[in-house]
Amino acid sequence: MLNTIQPFVNLANANLQATSHFFQAPELNELSKSNTDRFNKVAEDSFMQLTESDALRQLSREMIQNYSRFTNECMQSYFALMTQVPNSLANQVQDFSRQIEKGVSSGIRPLGRSSENVNAEGEEGEGKGKAKSARAA
Repeated sequence: MLNTIQPFVNLANANLQATSHFFQAPELNELSKSNTDRFNKVAEDSFMQLTESDALRQLSREMIQNYSRFTNECMQSYFALMTQVPNSLANQVQDFSRQIEKGVSSGIRPLGRSSENVNAEGEEGEGKGKAKSARAA
């Protein structure tokens, strides 16, 4: 029986071997080194020109101004918030005090006590005992 795949395998192996020899050739190594050196020189020259350009100075100046403005706005917001917090807290305390005064003046007792169970001195008295005996009966 003929092996129909073997010629394709042989071709792939031969091409891999040829490619491997190509990438290991000394000429290719010298060429890539030379190109890398030229690229590095061009990149270095471009970077030096960029650092000396007015465009980079303008960018730096504008970014510094942006951060300065941002810092000022943050501080203004913070100070505005700090001046509002005490007033807001004082208003909340006053509202709470008014609610308590309103509750006391309308006869609402703290802790859910009814007026039957509290005598004139503010202590629980006979009313509680009467309520128990009424429930028992």
